[in-house]
Amino acid sequence: MKISADKKLPLGNAKNIRVRGNRIYFAAQKHGSPKSMWFGFQIIGAKNRRVTCVWEQTNEMLGHNLLKAAVPVYRSANQQTFKRVPVSKCRYQQEEF
Repeated sequence: MKISADKKLPLGNAKNIRVRGNRIYFAAQKHGSPKSMWFGFQIIGAKNRRVTCVWEQTNEMLGHNLLKAAVPVYRSANQQTFKRVPVSKCRYQQEEF
């Protein structure tokens, strides 16, 4: 089964979602605001697979200069609680303008 991703969930917020193998590229939507404030999307078909998510256009995010401190959260479809992605698994690369 191929991996896919979409924002069809409560509070889903992502744009430019592209899946290339086990990598998912996305950006957060602004919804008319000067800066975006959050993102949310679901990944389908990734059970027992390692997936890399690449957050693009981070310079358009509120507080983008503090993103090194941001750690995304996730949960599996059958879980109620969210878990933090281990900081050691997050890499921050400054957006180029």
